[in-house]
Amino acid sequence: MKLFITILALVCLTTFGNAKSLSFSDTTTTEENKIIQGAEVEYDSTNNEDSFDISGIEYGETYNEYETSSPTIDLYYIMANPKIHQDEFSSKFAKAAGFELKLGYLSKTALVASPNILEISYPYLFLSNISSSFATTATNGDINTSLWRFGVGGTSGYGWKLGEHSDIILYNSGAMSWTSTEFKDTVNASIPFAAKDNQKMRDFGDNFRFGTVSEDGIKINIYNPISINVGYEKSFVFPRTMFWYWAASELTEIVASSLVDKFVDKVIEKAPGIGPVVSWVLQTGLSYGINTLRTKHMNWPVNTLAPFTMDNIKASLSFSF
Repeated sequence: MKLFITILALVCLTTFGNAKSLSFSDTTTTEENKIIQGAEVEYDSTNNEDSFDISGIEYGETYNEYETSSPTIDLYYIMANPKIHQDEFSSKFAKAAGFELKLGYLSKTALVASPNILEISYPYLFLSNISSSFATTATNGDINTSLWRFGVGGTSGYGWKLGEHSDIILYNSGAMSWTSTEFKDTVNASIPFAAKDNQKMRDFGDNFRFGTVSEDGIKINIYNPISINVGYEKSFVFPRTMFWYWAASELTEIVASSLVDKFVDKVIEKAPGIGPVVSWVLQTGLSYGINTLRTKHMNWPVNTLAPFTMDNIKASLSFSF
């Protein structure tokens, strides 16, 4: 997951109004040959690649070219499993469900060297409403939750172009969120809570609390402009914001994710067909491992409090224009 996208997403979103669809517009081939100290230099505008041919050996760099850019709306249904780490919370939460709206700008890039391989970038804003009242009835003693959240994030990933109007993308997302949570009466209000559980619920209730969200999934573009998305989401709500601890935790993941990106770039260069799978497996594994550690310490590797977490299964319809 490329978390630096989430930090820059607000800046990216301000460019929506000026964004334009781009496509492969240069269909003519022009070549200019020049002699530089005995080396023949070729400029080929067909594939945006500058190559130096010296004694039969080519040196150069291949660039990407944007193919499509579209305003996009995602409508999600969410099945949520709220919890707090058992070391700090002994009560049980009822299952929850909800809905989410995402608004963003989806860009798809076709690799010049492998035009059937796509890379996506999708900065977005989102708004969610999740509640136990949308799910099955809670059992005795379960805590009902109701929350609203909003935030800004970004999605990245690779996939395969199946046809002129269809493709499959494996994606990873990261976002910053602000969540207002209400813990409602249990089905059997006579069951007492431990004192620490009551305090913990007060720590997360009432005001909007800062947190993070990560999502990993698959996006199937059936036929433009409609896509189906299925993903797994892990969200965190912090009892308080400790900026430097949070920044240290995010920096740890950004560095690890950047190293994965470097490796994936080499894989795509050598074996582009399996590049999207390698990227998704490594980035998802990294996200899962770090998020598992954060369920106990919200700013891992810093020793901090446990956050309020939700493990969510999400499905959506996307409409691009």
